[in-house]
Amino acid sequence: MATFLPSRLAKLRQELIIPEIEERLLGFMAHEARELNGSVMASGAMPDHVHLLATIPPSVSISNFVKQLKGSSSRFVTRDLGLPFEWQAGYGVFTIDESDVPGVKDYVLNQKAHHKSGQLIPRLEWNATWNYGPGDSFVPTPGVL
Repeated sequence: MATFLPSRLAKLRQELIIPEIEERLLGFMAHEARELNGSVMASGAMPDHVHLLATIPPSVSISNFVKQLKGSSSRFVTRDLGLPFEWQAGYGVFTIDESDVPGVKDYVLNQKAHHKSGQLIPRLEWNATWNYGPGDSFVPTPGVL
């Protein structure tokens, strides 16, 4: 089963993910996922947020996986790349069925094109009204993915 981690927001939605660090940031996050025995199947970034399609091993809690990726990537950008960087508090996670992986992967890999054209899939973008709780699941709208 794959996990989609939508919109890890830069602190206060600041445009901190500049082109000069984007590839290194996403590569570092993929490396950290592997260190936790997970994997990043796809990643995409905008100046103020990141989307990841990842697998998380059952031996690692989702909260610890996200905490590790956010904390280590923030330190990496700040210390190694010399730029002050923080993620916003919180995160969103959806588990998705294997049949939805190709559509979500395409969406994640083409973040810039989707944002430029305005052809966003609202359920895959951060939304201030999200109110998912334990036991809730992401159910894609038919035809959306």
